[in-house]
Amino acid sequence: MTPRQMRPHPGEGKGGSPPAPSHQVSPVGSSPDAQACSPGDRDGLPPGVVAAAEWLFSFCHEALVQQQSPEALAARAFLQMHGLAWSGIADLPIGVLENAEKARAVYLDRQIGRIEDIDYWLHDDRLNRVLIGPIRDADGKLVTLWARAIDPTQRTLLYRCPWQERVAVYGAECLATVDSGPVYVVERILDALVFRSHKIQPAVAFGRRFDQVPAESWAALREVVSGPIVLLPVGSHIAVTLFRRVRLQVERLIDPPEIWVLPPKRMFAPLGRMAAVLKSPEFQEFIRDRVVPLLGRKRTIQLTQGVGSVRPQSVPTRPGGYLDTRGEETEINPKEQRADVRPGSLDWLAFD
Repeated sequence: MTPRQMRPHPGEGKGGSPPAPSHQVSPVGSSPDAQACSPGDRDGLPPGVVAAAEWLFSFCHEALVQQQSPEALAARAFLQMHGLAWSGIADLPIGVLENAEKARAVYLDRQIGRIEDIDYWLHDDRLNRVLIGPIRDADGKLVTLWARAIDPTQRTLLYRCPWQERVAVYGAECLATVDSGPVYVVERILDALVFRSHKIQPAVAFGRRFDQVPAESWAALREVVSGPIVLLPVGSHIAVTLFRRVRLQVERLIDPPEIWVLPPKRMFAPLGRMAAVLKSPEFQEFIRDRVVPLLGRKRTIQLTQGVGSVRPQSVPTRPGGYLDTRGEETEINPKEQRADVRPGSLDWLAFD
């Protein structure tokens, strides 16, 4: 196979940025296994390729948890900078790939499997000093791997092969036990992992901008989510027009889901940092009192201790110490915040 077969997806790493290029599958080599992940393939990858991916993820996860290399230390700093709670790292599906050739050598030395199976994942010159993790379907079966450089200046997310035609969202395996409560939906995989680390669940990610999600994916999510869907933007810089485009897309469905939105102006920090500051359940209360209806039934969502229900009116809360986006040690007095972050502000009621 040829190098650089991981598929870049710029839109996911830059939530709210200009539309990403059209989604075309990167050219692959002549290996039969290289053709196993074509867009129309619903049967998944060959068992050997899947086993190699599971081993690679386990190997990289252990490297991240053990913190025995400069790359692992840098990965921890990167994740914590984005709001991830390190105390939950052992249970998160994420690892660090320090060096692809080193991982390949260990795989061969331990005689884990065929060289073609591990090369399917590692034969790419960008796979050094990257975070890496699995994307699974609703049954927990591995669909592909994603990777992202731990260098903050390199924001492109890589996928080994297309996955969004087979599974609507990252984290689909977590929706199997969801009741009628709300489901948090974000754009970026990293934000979904930050939510999990703070036990803010269920949280899933589209892996692309909300307005780039096709109607088929919204319909697939509607099939497994019976309660409200709460869209959380990546930050306060996101334009209102993005969610208007979402509503135009989703309301065409025969049975559209109930969707709520956190207006970007009501955010006091990037999404991951907000989760790190407020934590659960204070984060859930903060969201409950500031979301507005985008589509579907007009109800007030009650979010406490990870349990969702419906109540006739919201209850004002007093979220604790806030951190300003300009500095992690700056405290914000809630009484001094701008009017447009208060519950009941009229700036987004045009969605009603």
